Amino acid sequence: NMVYLTVGTGVGAGIVSGSKLVSGYGHPEAGHIFLQKHPEDHYEGHCPFHGDNCLEGLAAGPAIEARWHKSA
Repeated sequence: NMVYLTVGTGVGAGIVSGSKLVSGYGHPEAGHIFLQKHPEDHYEGHCPFHGDNCLEGLAAGPAIEARWHKSA
């Protein structure tokens, strides 16, 4: 079993479980895994669906650019 994560304009994942690629209708939405951020992190998030409650909203390319005003 393994997971391959990519970070770009979003967060993507490829998952192999039991020697089979997880795909199709139930493909993994790794970028929208809910997180609890650090209490001192006041960034409002970039995800249009979850704001600052998911990995993509806090750490994808557009979030990095908004946080540090530099291209990821």
